[in-house]
Amino acid sequence: MPAARVTLIRIFYALALLLAVLVLNFSLMPLAPGDVADTIWWENNKEMSPEGFDNLYADMLEHMKGKDYYVQDLVGGADPAYSINVRMVTELAWHNLFIRHMLRRPDRSALDGFLAEFTVINCPSFQANPERHNCRTETVIAMNFEKKLILIGGTEYAGENKKSVFTLLNYLLPDKGVMPMHCSANHAKDNPVDTAIFFTIAFAGSLTFLEPANDVSWAGEALPLLGSGPVAPLWVSLAVADWMVKLSLALIALLPFRAIVRKLSPDLA
Repeated sequence: MPAARVTLIRIFYALALLLAVLVLNFSLMPLAPGDVADTIWWENNKEMSPEGFDNLYADMLEHMKGKDYYVQDLVGGADPAYSINVRMVTELAWHNLFIRHMLRRPDRSALDGFLAEFTVINCPSFQANPERHNCRTETVIAMNFEKKLILIGGTEYAGENKKSVFTLLNYLLPDKGVMPMHCSANHAKDNPVDTAIFFTIAFAGSLTFLEPANDVSWAGEALPLLGSGPVAPLWVSLAVADWMVKLSLALIALLPFRAIVRKLSPDLA
């Protein structure tokens, strides 16, 4: 691939970060420690009562009795100033292997004094009771900031393991002046300034057949495309909007990033 095209691709993705930081600075509400009622975007999140969570936790532990589970201590985030220690408890071995490669593994010497800040329990064979547990369906992903617990049940989708930790970081880090981003990044050898950030589609309704236990029926609601276009499933609007935002941010940021790269890395210009 021509060097100019490689550089253009790097600029296209990497600069989305700069403008996105500004957008989030104006849209995220401050964190109130111990109280999330007024700081969560509730449009696509259902509030769970404390009693419902307590029942869910007790019933899940009862269901888990007498069975073998896989446990490991991992770290979410590369920067020690902002990372979070997480204990992952999974029913399925491959879930534990999956999250082992998604989060960071502490050095062996660090494990002896490891203190988990949050614990994630993932038990796919457990089915929630919507009435007793105050949730929508038998599939549940519940996060309790007071008890430092995340409970996952009724789904074998391994992505819920990483998404639960990423969701936690997405909530905590903006209050520290950090914008978390769900993406991957590669940089040139011996040059961390020359970095490419890679995104993918955040929501794809056509792939829901891979995990039918997850209730995403709301995504199929017929609504005007982007609020004013022809009628289409909601997931189509979400996917198109996600792509348009990322594309717009990248395009707007092309010129300043090119100038920065030229100044910091003359050999790359």
